[in-house]
Amino acid sequence: MLRVRRTLTRVKGKFSLGQPKTAKSRRSVRLTNLAIEALRAHLSGQLQEIDRLGSLYEDGGLVFAL
Repeated sequence: MLRVRRTLTRVKGKFSLGQPKTAKSRRSVRLTNLAIEALRAHLSGQLQEIDRLGSLYEDGGLVFAL
């Protein structure tokens, strides 16, 4: 299950984190096994990148970093 807790928007070239638009918006999504595998592979790549960057890495708490 994927839960949407924040949204990322870009206005005039600047990024901003916020809440999903409405209380009725879909905040939970069931993931397929293929999607779960893809997210795990993405995490593995991220962890390698974090290790490579060492102290230069800044965690923004995002699944897909900018």
